[in-house]
Amino acid sequence: MRYIVCAVMVVGLLMSGVLLGLAAEETATAAVQVKQKSKKKNAVKTLKSREIISIDGESRFIIVADKDGKELEVEITDKTKYKKAKEFIALSDLKAGQKVTIFLKKKPGAPEASTVMVLKPEVKSPKAKKGAKKEKMLKEEKPE
Repeated sequence: MRYIVCAVMVVGLLMSGVLLGLAAEETATAAVQVKQKSKKKNAVKTLKSREIISIDGESRFIIVADKDGKELEVEITDKTKYKKAKEFIALSDLKAGQKVTIFLKKKPGAPEASTVMVLKPEVKSPKAKKGAKKEKMLKEEKPE
């Protein structure tokens, strides 16, 4: 009889341990799902190498274009930071035609810029300069 009681207690303890393990696993899974949702909610997107088309400081928007000319309106706030060559600059230092990389906060409506980084102007390599000179010379030599 004593063996039966001990066996029942052991089985009961094992079952309770299994149930507690399942409950802990479900809690951990739920926590991971909540964390993933919050990451998606505050996900940062990057607009790389975009050209500034216009800046409207009053309505707080920057319009940028990609290489294909597709335009995007980006909202700027008082919390938006502006950088050029590792130094912070002001919104007034940005000019149309500059290339920028913009880090965005994802939110409903227009995307909001958290940081706008001005890129260095592209410097043509010596080979590209020679090629451009040759093309120019060929155009000048051809009679029209």
